[in-house]
Amino acid sequence: MRYYIRQYCHGMWRIRQLLPLVFLPSIVYLLVASAAPDRFSVIQKVAVQKTAPIAISRTPLDIMPMSDMISRPAELFLDEFAILDLGNAVQVVPGMRKETASRTLRGVIESSMTLKQADDSSVLLNYYGSDVEMGKTMVNFYTQRLVSRSRDGLVRSMRNLNRTGALETNGGSPQLQTARPTSIESAISQFQPAAPEGDIRIQEHRTFWRSERLFPSVGMLGGTLMLWLILAGFVGWVYPPFKSEGQISRYLDIPVIGTMPDIVPLIQRMQLKN
Repeated sequence: MRYYIRQYCHGMWRIRQLLPLVFLPSIVYLLVASAAPDRFSVIQKVAVQKTAPIAISRTPLDIMPMSDMISRPAELFLDEFAILDLGNAVQVVPGMRKETASRTLRGVIESSMTLKQADDSSVLLNYYGSDVEMGKTMVNFYTQRLVSRSRDGLVRSMRNLNRTGALETNGGSPQLQTARPTSIESAISQFQPAAPEGDIRIQEHRTFWRSERLFPSVGMLGGTLMLWLILAGFVGWVYPPFKSEGQISRYLDIPVIGTMPDIVPLIQRMQLKN
């Protein structure tokens, strides 16, 4: 057994210069993967004031200011009606059951959609993920939903004025509690309905490493390492470590009585002489 181990180690030593090539396929894979964009930001700017009333789905009269909507984006993104409507436009996994698809879509929305304040008069709807077409669909959907909620918020504000005589929001936010205006028209004129500003912007993202590249790169590394080990065994078998009778005698600790030469070279020499 020691002889074969020694022979194998000898083969590994002979091809040690090839060891760095074991890492080459994994490095090439990561370089190629990093050259192409694999994440995208789909961004839509929407003009809407921070204090503009936005309708929410709890009751027919519930509204909240846009600033509260930004801090609680689930009111816009994860509304049950919104998920049902979006599910008709987006298929996360084709053929998935409706209940499972709804849960999966909810997870995608939570992980990819954000609502941020751009300035006092606009917000940013942003999708970040790997499917740019899905991102466009989702951003368009929620942009239209925000516009619709803004218009509904203004209508509900009029109803609240007629009902209570004060412009109030759900939770009594001080941002929208104002004195009763001289007319409903002047109250509504304080705010403009939300509207998209410009076209959707798409930003591409590249990076050398992502967690999902771990298994392919490790698999390539393991495959090339296995090939290197097989080659080392072949080289050790073809080129044994013992080069003389003296090496064999020292390794086995026995005397050499005699040797038998390789007869093939002798025959070849005799044929050449003849």
